Order: sequence, then structure tokens, then C-alpha cells
Amino acid sequence: MKPIILFLISLFIFPVFIYGDIPAEERAALIALYKSTNGDNWTDNTGWKTAPLAADGFALPGTEGNWFGITITDDHVTYIVLNHNHLNGTIPPGLGNLGKLEYLDLQNNSPSLSGKIPPELGNLGHLKRLWLNGNRLYGSIPPELGNLSSLEWLFLRYNQLSGSIPLELRKLGNLKKLLLEFNDLSGSIPLELGNLSNLEVLSLENNYLTGGIPPELGNLSSLEGLLLGSNDLSGSIPSELEKLSNLKRLLLYNNYLSGSIPPELGNISNLEVLSMYGNQLSGSIPQELVNLSNLKKLWLDNNRLSGDIPPGLGKLVNMKDISLSNNQLNGSIPPELGNLGNLGVLSLGNNQLSGSIPPELGNLSNLWAFSLYSNQLTGNIPSSLINLDRLNSANIDYNGLYTDNATLRAFLDSKSPGWENTQTIAPSNVSAAAISDTSILVSWTPIAYTGDSGGYNVFYSTTAAGPWTYAGRTTDKSASTYKITGLNAGTKYYIVINTQTNPHRANNNWVVSNYSEEVSATPDFQVDKEPPFGSFDTPLDGSTARGSIPVCGWALDNFGIDGVKIYREPSADAGEEPGGGLVLIGDAVFVEGARPDVQQTYPTYPDNHKAGWGYMMLTNFLPNGGNGTFILHAIAADVEGNQTTLGIKTVICDNANAVEPFGAIDTPGQGGTASGKKFVNFGWVLTPLPNTIPTNGSTITVWVNGVPLGHPVYNQYRADIAALFPGYNNSNGAIGYFYLDTTAYENGVHTIQWTAMDDAWNADGIGSRYFMIQNSSEATTSTARNEGMRRPPITDKTIPIDYSMPVRIKKGYNENIEPQIVYPDENGTIHVEIEELERLEIHLNEGTEVDKGEYKILTEPYKRFRGACRGSAGFRVHPAFSGSLIENTPNSRYMGYLLSGKLLKSLPIGSTFDSASGVFCWNPGPGFIGQYRFVFVEKGPGGQLIKKNINIKIIPKFRE
Repeated sequence: MKPIILFLISLFIFPVFIYGDIPAEERAALIALYKSTNGDNWTDNTGWKTAPLAADGFALPGTEGNWFGITITDDHVTYIVLNHNHLNGTIPPGLGNLGKLEYLDLQNNSPSLSGKIPPELGNLGHLKRLWLNGNRLYGSIPPELGNLSSLEWLFLRYNQLSGSIPLELRKLGNLKKLLLEFNDLSGSIPLELGNLSNLEVLSLENNYLTGGIPPELGNLSSLEGLLLGSNDLSGSIPSELEKLSNLKRLLLYNNYLSGSIPPELGNISNLEVLSMYGNQLSGSIPQELVNLSNLKKLWLDNNRLSGDIPPGLGKLVNMKDISLSNNQLNGSIPPELGNLGNLGVLSLGNNQLSGSIPPELGNLSNLWAFSLYSNQLTGNIPSSLINLDRLNSANIDYNGLYTDNATLRAFLDSKSPGWENTQTIAPSNVSAAAISDTSILVSWTPIAYTGDSGGYNVFYSTTAAGPWTYAGRTTDKSASTYKITGLNAGTKYYIVINTQTNPHRANNNWVVSNYSEEVSATPDFQVDKEPPFGSFDTPLDGSTARGSIPVCGWALDNFGIDGVKIYREPSADAGEEPGGGLVLIGDAVFVEGARPDVQQTYPTYPDNHKAGWGYMMLTNFLPNGGNGTFILHAIAADVEGNQTTLGIKTVICDNANAVEPFGAIDTPGQGGTASGKKFVNFGWVLTPLPNTIPTNGSTITVWVNGVPLGHPVYNQYRADIAALFPGYNNSNGAIGYFYLDTTAYENGVHTIQWTAMDDAWNADGIGSRYFMIQNSSEATTSTARNEGMRRPPITDKTIPIDYSMPVRIKKGYNENIEPQIVYPDENGTIHVEIEELERLEIHLNEGTEVDKGEYKILTEPYKRFRGACRGSAGFRVHPAFSGSLIENTPNSRYMGYLLSGKLLKSLPIGSTFDSASGVFCWNPGPGFIGQYRFVFVEKGPGGQLIKKNINIKIIPKFRE
């Protein structure tokens, strides 16, 4: 009687369900699993060690059905479900003893569940579903799994499995889902898998599989998903896949597949997703694809497809995503695409599409992403695009598009910031005037997009509307005049211009705009005698200077300036005859955007946007080593040969008492061109006695656009410098060189400068100058660019002014200098003053807020620059565009502009702006003098805008 009472008491105290005993080997298998995977630390191990415990340390036999994750049926273990349970260890081979097991679910226990898959699992003859995905299993797939004759689902994805796919899997006649994606599997796809007639999903994505796609896969009559993307598969796409009548998803993306797209794929009537992007497919898009009435996603981008876009795609009313970017498609955009009311993504960028944008695209009411960048599209953008009220982002850069509709412009600015600044459109304000009896000068206002190589093609005819005769092309797109010669006196000529942009990094196409408005002129004998005019601003008259002197001013002419030359009067110290002719020192360089004040004062003059000129004069090359009084002349000449002396300056040079290092940059030359990954930047540096420049070059720094790049190799001998400057400590090793990777910059004008410090801590800038980077599209690999240079002139909108927050500024080239804190005045304007050639660094956010909280989340994924003013670049890529949108999808925290009147224009030459952290670096070269007004707009985490107004005043370097 007593044992019965104790038994009843135990049932009351320990309310557990008592099942029949499972076989001892099955209990042992469960205990082995617990021990092998550190069961004591599982997320949930309820019931496994509920007292009273048996001798093996686990709950009593017969309680296994109460153990978390275990199901018992007819005294056998039939289900093990321990997913997401923090199993830590390996899968024990003893699980192979669970002969009645139907479900084994150990998925998503990464990173803790690792090791190899036990071959003993092949003994589980009743197993229907095996989930081992989402762990860190490695090694090969055991061929013994081919013995699982009842298996319906085999999920091994998201592990580190390697080796080949076992041929034995062909025996799994009941298999419906085979998911092996995201492993390290190699070898070919076994053609024997084509025997699995019940297979519904075959997913082998993201492995290292090679060889071709077996045509035998076309025998999988039940297949709904064939997922082979992101492998190393090659060869052609087998037409036998047309037999997969139940197929809904065909994913072959990111392989090395070649040849044409089989037109037979148009027979897979149930297909919903066709993804073949990132291959080497060629030929045209088969017309037969328009028969896929259920198709929702068509991803064919990043191939070599050519020909037209089939207009019949407009019949596929279920379509949600068309991605055809990065091919060689030509012809026009079919207006029929405007019928796709469900379309969310239309990506046609980086092709060879021409013509205009069809207004029917404005009917795409569900469109949220729209990409037409880097084609040859021209003309007026249809105002119907304003109807795309769900549009989130767009990219229409690098075409020949324009609009005169202010509402549409504002809409596009909000979706595709900076789009106007990359359009190859016809120049405006074209005029023509005779300058002799055989020549006509054509003038115009340059387009906003002056970067990347190209020019303006000029045509003339003796009859209105042509036919046109080609007169020539300007050297670049910043030009605003062209002289047509060899004409007949008294004949009226009609003239048009178009703009041409050559292939470059962001667009492999030639883009040619439509013709400009037609103008006319008649060559005659009336020659213009109006001379150029302007100013010679620095150095100040009577100032004392040493080393390098920035010489600058501005010049304009009603027909155009030919150049400005810097002369000096003869020097008796050099044995020159007093009163003799002027001695040429050098040619000044005209600088784009250097004098916005002149541009605003003289808005109708040619080239007013680059009226400012500058020249870097090393006084050490003047007679007597640059000691004495020198009289400088700046003389401007116009295109007709008229000359004007812009000014005369007397300068006292005192290099005998100089203590700062001096020298020059030899390559690139002033206004010269640089290209390639290893352009050799040569220069030389000396310092007055008794001091020395360290021969390892560690105190010489190369700067481009105000950003430090590194130190040159120094202490190289050059005979001419040693002869010109004997007796200095570095005379026999004054030369240095630095390899400049010009492909890290956009084509266009940049500034370069060296700074040098000697062993007595005397420091100065060396040879600031402008130079042109010109690389082919193939040569350019990345861009360390000024974010502001991509933004078009736009009207200053009513954005609240920041009246309270200061900025931090650094002046000069010493990176360790303590920054100044500058607050805005009562009008909300921050005032900064620097000398000519002095580097300026402005930190807009004053503190380090950009690295805190939600701002870091906001800005970090979208940075163009990483490491403020250090020149590295990063880009955001929207997945829908398969790597296409690297140019115009920033969610920048800051935007920067140079203010000219009421227009916001691109930031100036020689500057670099980190739009994520708000750091602006500027190294203004010769030619920049006077007041410059900047607007920097900050976008808060909620999208609110606030602006900082900053006035920068550049004063003469030598003032006494």
C-alpha cells in the first residue's frame, strides 16, 4: 500500500504527462543532442531536467514528450524543433538512431551551432523535413542524405558547406524543396537533379558552382522556383527551360552566362520573376517575353544587351519592376510603358537610349524609383512627370535634358538633386558679330555642366535653317566664344551651336545636344577698336614681398579676352638697359568662378564667369635673386588684337632677409593637364641658410583642393636648380616628386600646392597652381569630388537662418593648430578672413554631433566622403538599380553653395566638401581676392532645413 501512496503523491507534486517509454537508444540520442549543444544554456530547455531526475541526470523516462522541442508519437520521437534556441556545439551522430523521426528543425542557431553534418542522419528513413539552415555548419554534404527516401524538404542554406553537390541526392524522389543557397559549394550542378520530378524549389544561389546549366533541369515539371543566382555558371541558357510550365521564379543573376536570351522563355506562362542581371548576355530582348502576362519583375541589367526595348512590354499590366540598366540598348523609350499602372521601378540608365522622355511615363502613378541616367536622351522633359506623386528617387543625370517649367524643375530637384548640372544642352544667349571682313565672333552663355571633356560645335550656313557647315569646336565647355574665319565679306551667315560631351567615367556615350537658336552676322570691314578693360589687384602697390607672390586681377572685353601677360620693367641689376622693352614674366591663367563680383557687375560680357586671372610668381627667379625694386605690368589682349595695360605695380622684393622655405611646382604646369594613376608631380624646395629641409621629405606635404595627400620623395639632384641656387644646404638635393592618382578625381580644374617646413620650424606654401585633370572613362576608377560641384544654379529659397550655432575654423596648413570658434553676427552671418593662398577649413557642426545618435544612422550609409577632407569616397547603391546609382542618390546632411546675387552656384575651384560631416576645405589659388558669400544648408533627421551664411574675405598676402 505504501508504494502506491508514494506514487500518487509524486503525481500530485510533479504534474507531468507520462508517456510510454521510448526506446533507450532514442532517449540516448536526445540526451546526446542536449549535451553536444550545451543544453543547459539553451534559450528554452523546459522539461529536460525537471525533477525527479533519472540516473542519467535527465527527467524520468516517459517524460520526453514534455521536453521542450520534442514530440513523441506512438512511443517514438517524431519531431525535434529547436530552432532559434541558442544551441552551441555540434550535431551528434546519435540522432541517426531516431528511426521514426519525421521533422528535424535545428535552423537559425548561428553562430553557435557548427561542425559537420553527421552522415548518420542518412539513417532517418522516415524523415520528411530537415532544417539545418542558418548555422555555421561546414564540410561537405554527406552523400548518405541520398538515402532519406521520405524526405520532402532539405534546407541547408546559410551555412559554410563546401565541396560538390552529392549525386546521391538524385534518389530523393519525394523531394519538393532543395535549398542549398549561401554556402561555399563548388563543382557543377548535377544533371541528375533533373530526375526529381516532385521538386518545387531548387535554390543554389550564392555558391561557387561552375559549368553550365544542365538542360535536364527542364524536366522538373513541378518546379516553381529555379534559383541559381550569384554563382560562376557559364555557357548559354538552355532553351529546355521552356518546359517548366509551373515556374514562377527564374533567378540566374550574377553569373557568367553568355549568348542570347532564349525566346522560348516566353512560353513559361506562369513566370512572375525573371532575373538575369549581372551576366554577359548579348543580343536583343526577345519579343516573345511580352507573352509573359503574369510577369511582375524583369531584371536584365548589367549585361550586353542591344537593340530596342520591346514596346510590347507595355502590355504586361502586372509588372512592378523593370530594370534594364547598364546594357547597350538603343532607340527610344517606348511610350507604351506608360500603361504599366502597377510599375514601381523603372531603371533604364547607362544605355544608348536617344530621343525624348515620353510624356506617357507620367501615367505611372505607383512609380517610386526612376532611372534614365547616362543615356543620350535630349529635349524638353514632359511636364506630366509632376504626376508621379509616389516618386521617391530619380536619376536622370548625364543626358541632354532640360525644362523651362519651374514647378517641374522644383519637383525634379527634390527627387534627383543636381540633375541640371549634368545635362548636355544647347548654350543660351547666342550672338554673332563680325570682327573683320572675313571673320565672325560667336558668343554664348556656357551651360551649367562644364565638367568632363567636350566642347561646343559651331556650324554656319549661307541659308537660314542650313544645311550646316562645321566650323569647329571649342576645347572645353567653359568656353563662351568661337571665331569663325575664312568667310566671304558681305555675305550673311547663319550660325547655330550644339554642345558635345565626350564619353567619360559616368557616361560611356557621346552626348550631343539639340541645336541652339539660330543667329546671323555679315563680315565687313568695320573692325572693333574697343580695347579690353579690367584691373590689376595684387600685389598691392609698394608692398614688400618674399618668395612666391600671387599676382591677380580681372579682365573683360566685348568680344572676348585672348589673354593676360605679366611683364616687368628692365632691371639694371640684371644688366638690362633702362628704358628698354618690357620683359615677359609669364602668362596668367583665367579662373572659373574666381570673381563673382565681376560676373554680377558685367552680366552680358563674354566669359564673365572666368574674368578673374591669376599668376604665381616666384620672386627668387627675378634679377639679383629677387632683391630690389621691381615694376610689374599686367597687359590684357582681346581676340581682335586690342591691348590694354590693366595696371602697374611697384614691388619691393627682400629675399635676402627671408627665412621661409621657397620653391616651385614644375609638373603639372600652370594650367597644364595631368592624367593617369601615377602622374609624376615634380617640384623643388630650398630654405635660406643656415636652415635645412629634412632630406626624407617628411616636412613637405602635397595638397590637392585643400586636402593633404602625403609627402614627396625628396633629396633628388637637378643641375639647373643646383646652379641657380648654389650654397644652400639642400642645393644638391632640392628636387622632390610625388605620384598623384588623378583617376581619384573628376575631370576638370583643380588646385595643387606643396607646403614645406625646415628644421627651424619656418614654413610656407610652395607653388600653388591650377591644373586640369583629363582621364578617359576607362581610366577613372573613383571620385573624390566636391559635393557642391554637382549642384546646379538654383534660386535661394526661404530656409531659416542659424543665428546661434558657431563654426570651427582652421587657417593654414598645420593640422595640429587649435581651431577658432566663430559665432554668427546679429544678422546670422559668420565672417572669416584669410590671406591669398591661405588654406581654410570650416567645420559646420562645431562639435561632434555627426557621430552621435540618429545623425550617425542618418548619414553614415550615404556618405560620399569618409574622413572629412581626406579625399576618400563612398557611395550608396540602391538594390533595385543593381549598382547603377552611385552618382545621385545621397541623403546628405549638408549641402554647400557659393552665393552670386540671389543664385546658389557650385562651390569654387580648389575646394572639397564632405556633405556627411559638414567639413569644408578650401585652398584658393591665385586669382581669388575679395568677398565670397557661401550658403551651407543642413538637413536634420526629420528633414527640416536650416542654413548658415558664411562670408569669406580674401585679403592680399603682402600688404606693406
